[in-house]
Amino acid sequence: MRRSRLLIMVWLLMLFSINTQAMALKTWEGEETSLGQQVSYGKWSVVIFWRHDCEFCKREVPGLSAFHNRNKDSRAQVIGVNIDGYANKALAEGFIAENQPAFPSLIGEIRTVGQSFLQLTEEGLRGTPTYMLFNPEGQLVAIQLGLLDPTAIEDFIVRHS
Repeated sequence: MRRSRLLIMVWLLMLFSINTQAMALKTWEGEETSLGQQVSYGKWSVVIFWRHDCEFCKREVPGLSAFHNRNKDSRAQVIGVNIDGYANKALAEGFIAENQPAFPSLIGEIRTVGQSFLQLTEEGLRGTPTYMLFNPEGQLVAIQLGLLDPTAIEDFIVRHS
């Protein structure tokens, strides 16, 4: 019985790893990466999916930047995932120039990101901003569509650490 539980846990961890690796992303320089490569093991990772024309995303940047700056060297980080696609990189760069997020962002193709999101969450990516929260072991523990108060993230992390 104990051995079967262990095998199930290993299988689930492998499945999670495959799914996060399947979310193909690019750096601003065009290098291939994945969500699994970006999630920091050993600290919490808040992932925000955003678009260049998302007014709510713009409103989220100051609070997320402050959260990222307070926590990046200790217990948590923020990772942005732009879903405009690499062909529209200039639009995303305009968003970054205007809003100056303190956290790094990557670029994903909406179709690929949407399929990977569905595999990870069993829900479709329905809009921006959308959040994913990964624990220090790299496991997805929460998703949120819409606005999210960074103090709620901090409270969640404190309660689950």
